[in-house]
Amino acid sequence: MVDPSAQKKSEHEKLYEFQRLQYDAYREFTIIAIRSSALVAGGSVVIALAFVGSLYSSGNETIAKGMFLPVLIFAVGALISGFASVFAYLTQRASRKAAGGIEATSQPPYIVITKSNAAHMRLVRWFEKFTLSCIVLPYVFVIIGLVKAWWVIS
Repeated sequence: MVDPSAQKKSEHEKLYEFQRLQYDAYREFTIIAIRSSALVAGGSVVIALAFVGSLYSSGNETIAKGMFLPVLIFAVGALISGFASVFAYLTQRASRKAAGGIEATSQPPYIVITKSNAAHMRLVRWFEKFTLSCIVLPYVFVIIGLVKAWWVIS
C-alpha cells in the first residue's frame, strides 16, 4: 500500500520540478529570441547609417536624404525589440504571482488552483503575446526598411 503522505509529497515534487524545468526552458528561449531580434534590428540601423554616411561622403546627397525613411523604419524596429524585454519581465512577474495561486494540499488531488491564479494566468497570456509581437515585429520592420531602401536606391 502506498503511503498517502509519500504520494502527496511525490505529486508536489513532480509539480515543482515540472514548473522549474518549464520556466528554465522558457526563459532561455526568450532570452535568445530577444537577443536575436535586437541584434538584427540594431544591426540594420548601424548598417543603414554607415551606408548613408558613405553616400554623403561620396556626394550622393539626394539618395542619402531619401534613406531617411528606411533608417527611421529600422530604428523603430530596434526600439520595438527593446520593448520585448519589458514585456518579458512583466510576463515573468505575472507568472510568479500565478505560481502563488497554486496550493499544495494534503488531500487528493494534492494541488488546487485558486481564482487568483486564473486571473494572473490571463495576464501572463497577454504579456506573452505582447512579448512575442515585440520579438517578431522588428524582423517585419527590417524587411519593410530593406524594401524602402531598395526603392530609394533603384
